[in-house]
Amino acid sequence: MMVDQNINQVELSRICGVSRSTVSKWMSGDSEPTKARRNEIAAILNLQENFFEEIVIPVEKIETLSVKEVAKLMGLSVPTIEKGLIQEKFPWGYAIQTSEKKHRYFINAKRFIEYEM
Repeated sequence: MMVDQNINQVELSRICGVSRSTVSKWMSGDSEPTKARRNEIAAILNLQENFFEEIVIPVEKIETLSVKEVAKLMGLSVPTIEKGLIQEKFPWGYAIQTSEKKHRYFINAKRFIEYEM
């Protein structure tokens, strides 16, 4: 929803009045916002108040792969995988722009195996 509404973690932290690291922990699943905070976020994103009550947050951490590991497994170069993630060409990962010329890459290992192996 944040991507659809062009809101990044920094913007969400500013709107909610929390630190960027707090938002980062929410996004990674290391912590969870309170029910009141979830309702506030839903309102900010123009969603139903109980939108996040329907979502089950996994207890286990999602296993990820590095771009280098994926490139090796697919027989492609690291820049090719990075470009595909930036262009949203792969259903198992995505890129987040962290500055004008830098990105952070996330690759879900389970989804990668389902699609590519």
